[in-house]
Amino acid sequence: MEYLVYNWYFFNFVFGVFQVLGFIMIGQSRRFYTKELVVRKFSIMELKLPATPASLYNVIAGLFQLDARQRRISIEAVRRQLFTDFLFMPLTYAIVFMLCWRVADKISLEPARQFYTFLGLLQPLCLLVDMSANVFLLRKLKPNTQLPSKANHRIYLRLQLLKWIIFVVASVCSIAAICYFWLVGNYSGAAFNSLLMVLGQLLVFCIAVLLLPQQPPAAEVTSNRH
Repeated sequence: MEYLVYNWYFFNFVFGVFQVLGFIMIGQSRRFYTKELVVRKFSIMELKLPATPASLYNVIAGLFQLDARQRRISIEAVRRQLFTDFLFMPLTYAIVFMLCWRVADKISLEPARQFYTFLGLLQPLCLLVDMSANVFLLRKLKPNTQLPSKANHRIYLRLQLLKWIIFVVASVCSIAAICYFWLVGNYSGAAFNSLLMVLGQLLVFCIAVLLLPQQPPAAEVTSNRH
């Protein structure tokens, strides 16, 4: 286990699978439409971080107000993304965990070492919060969904915000520390090769996303054919 955590090539493998799943999820999100007076696109973040209970209710209720074909496409896309996310999330937090432990291993200052170790150990908590949110949303994805209570929504939102704070702090701090090590020349040949591979993977990912076709509403496609 320790060998995998500190192996840069294993990191690149995990990062590559992470990008493949991310690409699949972006493709799925191109089919996200709901109806609130008019048919509009929405993002998964409107479900993951709804501003109010009504915001979440309106998006889900709007899915079931679409015409039959678009309703099937959109709901299936949302469900598939939430299930794909169960594979995507462990890789996301595993990447941050490995970065944090990499930094902790290189830092000699004990308080900083403990700080990065602690951030790494918090990633399973983020994973648990994220998985719970997906289970919650999958259960809400039904025609007769109920408006969440303000208390439940407040708890849900606070857990999501806590997860994002931990994740962002861990990601930014670990990446900043690794960049510092590279700038001062404190890196191994394997780490440099890994950096080049990451840059190459990101380039391929960005090109693939740019080439991904937009998905108009099914009703619009049908009318264009006629």
